[in-house]
Amino acid sequence: MLKFGVLGPLEIISENEEVALTPPRQKTVLSLLLLEANQLMPISRLVEAVWGDRPPATARTQIHFCISTLRKTFDVIGSPYLIETLAPGYRVRIGDDQLDLHRFDSLARRAQAVGANGRPWEASELLGKALAMWRGQALADVDSSLVQAISSRLSERRILMTEERVAYDLELNRHAHLADELVSLTAEFPLRERLQAQLMAALYGSGRRSAALETYRRIRMQFVAELGIEPGKELQDIHQEILKNEYVPTISARCSGLRRPVGPRNGFPNRGFRSRSCLPKPPDQ
Repeated sequence: MLKFGVLGPLEIISENEEVALTPPRQKTVLSLLLLEANQLMPISRLVEAVWGDRPPATARTQIHFCISTLRKTFDVIGSPYLIETLAPGYRVRIGDDQLDLHRFDSLARRAQAVGANGRPWEASELLGKALAMWRGQALADVDSSLVQAISSRLSERRILMTEERVAYDLELNRHAHLADELVSLTAEFPLRERLQAQLMAALYGSGRRSAALETYRRIRMQFVAELGIEPGKELQDIHQEILKNEYVPTISARCSGLRRPVGPRNGFPNRGFRSRSCLPKPPDQ
């Protein structure tokens, strides 16, 4: 059975062997068909993916030829009916287990369900498996503005799922384990307030109160210097609670106040932070 990967460079696997697909135009066309697998893909959208807003007069003919070439490739490896003609375009027909993006989404939905039922350990494990499917930037080897725009949205989903997995791990008191990972993540995504809040939670929960306070100081300086604004109220509240040693880094409450870059919604609750001043306070280091 053929398997396809879009959560990284385009990948085609047949009988555990990778199938080479080097012509750029074929990669662009197949990538877009896979991103909308089992859905009609109009020829006009394929033309846009390959040539943008300046297609040649022969664009539609060249797309037909490209599809024909792809069909021959798949015919050789035993999948002659993978690409269907469906007016006014084409459709790739595959099962959910044939595309890594579908498997990623399936695991994310399962994680949402078990997390909502009070099983954070299972949710964390499922999201860990989903995130492990990523091999780098989605379709990084495809030279198409349209495909790369979709890739950017997939990257946003990836970091949202990462934030959700971290939230569950914090709920499970895995603070020390998370601190180093969150240092790297916040270096890569410095303006995501939720990740910064999670880093402060991990540091404080592992007994590193001074480091958590220094993290806020650095965040505030960066926000003021680069954006001309103060950190959001949620981060400010966390900072004040840590100053008073009244903050408990649990992720069991919803948090709607943390700002993050706008991206597609993923269906998960926005798991946030609460403080309980009556609980024991972790020591400083």
